[in-house]
Amino acid sequence: MVLPFALSACDSNVLSERFARCAIEKEAMFRDSSQVAVLDVGYYEVKPEMRAVLDSLVKFGVVNCKIDEVKERRRFEKYTWWEGTKVYYKEVNHYFADVSLTDAGKKFLVCNPPTTRLGDEPAISGDVPVAGDSLLLASYNDTAADSIGAVEVAKDAGSAEKEEDKNLYSAALARVKYTSEWVLTGFYKVKKVYDVFCPPSYAKEGRGTCHFVCSFEGVTPFGSVMESRREGERIKGRATLLHYLDNGWKVEYLSFDEL
Repeated sequence: MVLPFALSACDSNVLSERFARCAIEKEAMFRDSSQVAVLDVGYYEVKPEMRAVLDSLVKFGVVNCKIDEVKERRRFEKYTWWEGTKVYYKEVNHYFADVSLTDAGKKFLVCNPPTTRLGDEPAISGDVPVAGDSLLLASYNDTAADSIGAVEVAKDAGSAEKEEDKNLYSAALARVKYTSEWVLTGFYKVKKVYDVFCPPSYAKEGRGTCHFVCSFEGVTPFGSVMESRREGERIKGRATLLHYLDNGWKVEYLSFDEL
């Protein structure tokens, strides 16, 4: 285990703006291709409110997308001891998107976004995006809230369910096939380091603090649409750093505040 250590007689053991900037820029969030979003490519059910996101990406020319509206006649049952079981139906609209990347969009694909500081291992994530990270994928559950607006039907009328609508929805679900990809949203750049604090007592212990300002630059269409990024938007932060004999200054802790 490498322990932080400093000798006050050596200038490198006193934190400076240059040392602080160098250490901060090695952090994962400042590395190339670290700022990504998850884009689902293929055929899948999309959240209704996310259709506008796909429309905007189409306008930017980074994806091709066709959205189909499919109706489902969803069945609900409600039991009471005095009335027994009652059957309800509600027409639910679903939206299925067929999404593919254009040649322009493929330029923003990222295979392995870095998740650790430069020089640390592992250097790449090694994982793939998971459904839980998706902004677009819909997930429907039969909850009590879902039954709001459902219409009661006679018990013997259950067989009169619109098989056509049911089959269309089932067919759409059967077609679902997609992959989740990382796409670049932009990158962070350190603009200023200030209020560096490393008095002799700190230098002897091999630690120091500073404030910094960074900006988000090179905003891609995915960053603009999926994460509402703005070119040049700034955040300020505070860093605590430790000095290591063999590796110099490293960031121990970062915190951020919106400007």
